Amino acid sequence: MTEPYCPPKAITDKTILKRRFYTYSLIVFLIIFSLSCVTSCIAQEVIDNACCPAELLIYTVIGFMPFLVLFVYAYYFLTGRLRDCGRNTYHAWFILIPLFGLGYCIYLCFPGSKEITT
Repeated sequence: MTEPYCPPKAITDKTILKRRFYTYSLIVFLIIFSLSCVTSCIAQEVIDNACCPAELLIYTVIGFMPFLVLFVYAYYFLTGRLRDCGRNTYHAWFILIPLFGLGYCIYLCFPGSKEITT
């Protein structure tokens, strides 16, 4: 007996981001990231004045959390845009390389969408 042929699962519209929405979300991301950097600088002053190690640990974790949330946010939008361009989603890890990652995010605002065949 032969098994029936199952075509590969098609990418749905929910897993991709079109160019316009990606560009808007990148602008919002950059604004929030800039505000987060300013907040982190202010938090650094509070950390410098911490008296005990427990306070230091708490303030450090609280200061690090916005960057973690922003990374997850950027990774989600970047993978959606990479799927729309027809590229490998592993390229989203480029965001970890400081200047190259930012340049790559900006570059993805320009390529058009790849036609998805079902």
